[in-house]
Amino acid sequence: RYEWRIDSPTGTVVSTMPNLTYKPTPGLHLIHLTVVDQRGGISTDSVNITSLSSSPRLSSLMYEPSGITADVQVQMVISVILDDPDGTTDQVQARIAMNGLGDIFSLNDNGSGADSLAGDGIWTGSIPWTPPGTGYAKIEAWATDGDTVSLPISVQIEVIGPVDSGGLFSSIMEDFANIVFAILAMLGIFGATFMLNRRRNMQRDLDLIQSWSTIPGEATQSWDGTSEVVAAEAELEANRSTEETAVVENTEGNQESNEGKIRGSDLDWDSV
Repeated sequence: RYEWRIDSPTGTVVSTMPNLTYKPTPGLHLIHLTVVDQRGGISTDSVNITSLSSSPRLSSLMYEPSGITADVQVQMVISVILDDPDGTTDQVQARIAMNGLGDIFSLNDNGSGADSLAGDGIWTGSIPWTPPGTGYAKIEAWATDGDTVSLPISVQIEVIGPVDSGGLFSSIMEDFANIVFAILAMLGIFGATFMLNRRRNMQRDLDLIQSWSTIPGEATQSWDGTSEVVAAEAELEANRSTEETAVVENTEGNQESNEGKIRGSDLDWDSV
């Protein structure tokens, strides 16, 4: 069997597996192994290791509230996520500064104050703060692990001025005037387009009416103003004259033929 002990050959056995997984704290440690075989034979060995402190790292700096107004006090809540592999970091601090002036306060991960859950790796703290005027403020946080200080993490926030009711009203009226002007301009464009289309339609109608009243030079004006009817009547009259001429010629020919014939009244019936 295997017996692993830490810092003392006669201390508590921490594992009986062939391999040991161990996460040491910073400092000097003695790792001791005892092996006992089936015949009762015993063998021991040990090794000294030195574990250095890991450097803490901060990320995901967050703050509330998001909207901050100059000269108005707010309760600032700051939180960061701490990554500390050896778990020895015991201090995380933050600072809100504006125009070179600011206050330092501590964050915690023990579930007290602004921190909602202990041991979740999110360190949180809060402080009342009154921004001294408009501009930009800086929030930064850092962690301390013994003599090691992490790189600071920071974010810049904007501090706006108080709401000016007169200026707000003027801005609204200016926007309203611009909207009205835009509407009037659109109506003017629409009206001009409508009138232009109307004039074009009227001109097209006038041209069509004028084309109806125009008669070719070789045509005669008829009762309905169209040359087609006059042409049809002229053609019908010509056909009628041709037919009458043919009838007259046929009648004269028949008369000449009858004159050459001997009629019964011309015979001398007494001599027959």
